[in-house]
Amino acid sequence: MTDTANLEPAEARRRALEAEAVQRWNAAHPIGTPVRYWTGFREGEGAAGTTRTEAQLLGGHTAVVWVTGESSCISLTHVEHCPERTVDVRDLGFPMDDRDLIYNGLQSREGTWGSADAALGDEENWAYAEVTEAWCERAAELLAEHGIVWDPEGPEDRVTLPAGMGRTAAERIWQEVTDAFDAWVDGVVEETRSGRDRAPDDGLRPDDAPGARWVDEPTA
Repeated sequence: MTDTANLEPAEARRRALEAEAVQRWNAAHPIGTPVRYWTGFREGEGAAGTTRTEAQLLGGHTAVVWVTGESSCISLTHVEHCPERTVDVRDLGFPMDDRDLIYNGLQSREGTWGSADAALGDEENWAYAEVTEAWCERAAELLAEHGIVWDPEGPEDRVTLPAGMGRTAAERIWQEVTDAFDAWVDGVVEETRSGRDRAPDDGLRPDDAPGARWVDEPTA
């Protein structure tokens, strides 16, 4: 413990409080704790990382800890534990299962009905529910690659963000996954188009034909 005998009372008290902060932090947060931290003014969202040391009393006067990605220590006043948390999907961006996203994505790519470039047979329509379910499953997989958990069939539109991830980063990842829809739906339409010649004039293509998963009978 630092000798405080020759310090002014106020400074001695301040250092004692800093030492107590170190003890409290180390008692509650082991090395590897996910945190958000600020290297300058404590403004905005800060950065995400994990602690790589125990907290220490730097120079006998300031409670600090070292964080991954930073060469210098960070004052404990600028570090906070950041466990995983849940947010509403609408807080991050466009809902993955939005009807217009699916409908417009298919309609804009399907070609002209009855023409050579048509993806659908004369008596076929898109199986919108099947396409939506498959896209949501793919989106959930892409989000999971970043540690974000989204269950499309969950009771609520909730997303679990991993420890240390801030909203800005989550919004960016959500947008990247949303942007991936275009390439994904391109594949769905091209697969369906490749099986168009197996669709009879009066019904649906057989189950073993390309794109059979994505088509349904026209609605009345």
